Amino acid sequence: MTVASGSLNTPAQSGWVARAQAGLLAGLMATVFSITHATLVTAAVTPEATSVVIGMALMGTTVLCVILGLFSGFPGLVPMVQDVPSAAIGAILVAVVADRAAGAGVVSVPEIVILCSISGLAFSISLYVFGTLRLAAVMRFAPRPVLAGFLAGTGYFVVIGAIGICLGGVVTLDRLPELLESPVLAKAGVALSVGAALFLGTRVMPLNLVVGGVICGSLALFHAVRAYLGVDLATLAETGWTATLPEGGLFWPPVQLEELRNTDLGYITAQIFPICTMIVLATAAFLMSSSALEAKARRDLRLDQELKVLGLSNLVATALGGLPGYHGVASTLAGFSIAKPHRAISLVAGAFVLLVFMFGASILSVLPLPIFAGCMLWVGFGLLHEWLLREMRVTPISEACLTLAIFLVIAMFGLFEGTVFGLVAGAALFVVDYSRMDPVRNALSGDVFHGSTERSPEELRVLKEYGASVVIMRLQGYIFFGTAHRLRERIKTAVLRHEVTYLVIDFEAVSGIDATAVVTFERIADELEAAQVRAAMTGMNTTVAGVFRRSGLAFDTRRGFSHSTDMNTALSEFEDDVIATHMSDGVTTPSGIENVLVQIVGNAADAARLLEYLERVDVPQGRIIVAEGEQAAEVYFLETGEANVYVEGQGGPRKLRRLRAGTIIGEIAYFTSGVRSTTVSAGTDCVLWCFSPDQAKRLLEEAPYLSSKLHAGFAQVLAERVAANTRLIRMLQA
Repeated sequence: MTVASGSLNTPAQSGWVARAQAGLLAGLMATVFSITHATLVTAAVTPEATSVVIGMALMGTTVLCVILGLFSGFPGLVPMVQDVPSAAIGAILVAVVADRAAGAGVVSVPEIVILCSISGLAFSISLYVFGTLRLAAVMRFAPRPVLAGFLAGTGYFVVIGAIGICLGGVVTLDRLPELLESPVLAKAGVALSVGAALFLGTRVMPLNLVVGGVICGSLALFHAVRAYLGVDLATLAETGWTATLPEGGLFWPPVQLEELRNTDLGYITAQIFPICTMIVLATAAFLMSSSALEAKARRDLRLDQELKVLGLSNLVATALGGLPGYHGVASTLAGFSIAKPHRAISLVAGAFVLLVFMFGASILSVLPLPIFAGCMLWVGFGLLHEWLLREMRVTPISEACLTLAIFLVIAMFGLFEGTVFGLVAGAALFVVDYSRMDPVRNALSGDVFHGSTERSPEELRVLKEYGASVVIMRLQGYIFFGTAHRLRERIKTAVLRHEVTYLVIDFEAVSGIDATAVVTFERIADELEAAQVRAAMTGMNTTVAGVFRRSGLAFDTRRGFSHSTDMNTALSEFEDDVIATHMSDGVTTPSGIENVLVQIVGNAADAARLLEYLERVDVPQGRIIVAEGEQAAEVYFLETGEANVYVEGQGGPRKLRRLRAGTIIGEIAYFTSGVRSTTVSAGTDCVLWCFSPDQAKRLLEEAPYLSSKLHAGFAQVLAERVAANTRLIRMLQA
């Protein structure tokens, strides 16, 4: 049942008496709703089939209550035969009736039972497979407009089914005038009155009180009027006011083996796609019901496990001749309004439904079908209001139009034609919306964003001045022909408006790429080659790399495209080219410790004097210079060689960056007198100069002016790093 539950005002109690009361109330609601949902199946076919399908509904609800009550991860759950699968099976029967020769529209009871059983079997197997493959989370991402259109269409068929109960057969345009005839008008009046009472009552009172009160009050009033008018029960059955029961009541099994042998099953093959559609709709409805239970009961369900248990429950129910179903929101929450969650609630509810099935067949002879038609009107109009009218108000215009279009196709052509239209239209809407998304997660400039190579202050100044010739485009999502075209436009704009010489296209956040997008990358490669721009594609996963490899583009260096698994490697290579290119402008990389110190203190004289306070340290390749977690405050100036910076992680050491000659190591710990935050090891044989805390103290005493200049140089390096990070943050937020 997809109708929302009313507020639960009664505080829940513990104890077996409260659990029994909760189970009886929930069982009563499950019984009423199961009978109502059974009429959805048979509203368009022969009235004599109604009692058989009602028996199947009660059997299905009984089995679901027992098995799910014992094994579900939601103690106290009260499942039942539900409206969405029942309405879908009813819609299939409408199509079967319409296809019958000579317009007779006769569908036998064995055919109905077989169709229900095959649908239930397919539904149960599908649920178990979905749970085994852990697809519950995936199915939550079904497009909302498509689901809304389907559920609104389901509401339409529920309303049509209610009208069919009043008419006593299939609803067609030429039969609508019969609603104004006295016998049909009386049935329609009862149905409208019950539906209106349920609608108004649930606005002011809890659902569990309203449903029972309206059903009992309607029954009492109906039979009071019947007795006053002198109409007996036999006359009610003859005129279609009650279900036509077979002799002996709700016998079981619903059909005999001999009847099945004499039934032509050829019509089933034409219903395979409609049954698959029923599975999709019912599974989606189950997930929405589960979400409602999670929200209202404030607890999470293990949906994959729940799908498997529900599949097995429906398999047993189908084997025993029951209809398919799933978690009931209204019945479960009604029980929780009396007692705290406990498995006994489910078992008591199942026992109540079983008693009605076994001994309550005679009760059906006094239950007027128009009362159930009223319940159907309430459910159907509730679905239409929630999933059509409300969607038109709260969703974007494109989604609202798609929902309306799916609903109209369902209303005019059928539930399954609407399914095909919805899937195609939903896919088209997704493609259009996704193509509007910018495939570039962020575009960065080389004057702000640098690779993992830690460079000297002078090299950083070169990159700050000339690094804008390097552009990094970090892509995201799934790349197909639409988003690839947007990327091409972004690249053309960047190349035309700026003096771009190098381009890094990073695929680290790309999940996949469509083969048709490769054609666009071919054109990008041609345009970059014509503009003399070098490009590197980095960070591809195996799937993306495979698509490019088969195209021959990924490693086609003749087009100026190179491939690298690491964005930092490609970016560092381009930075080296930028620095080497501008050496002719008088810019040189520091060479020798004196030149390194000049970058810090500003002149050669001060650098030479500062050297007196430094101690040379020769470190062979692979030796640790500073260790993460070490309590130390020495500062090291890297004169020659390269060093690598690591941090410890769960998978072992992870390399952060590479240090080049002219860089400083350990300045943060020097200022904070703290613990080393990273490990630095010699990537090659290195020559370093150590400035210890003791030497810092001596420098301050002997040459305070020089000490001040050194600290100002350290501060300048740190300030430039902070400024660069600030510019980077602004660029990322742009």
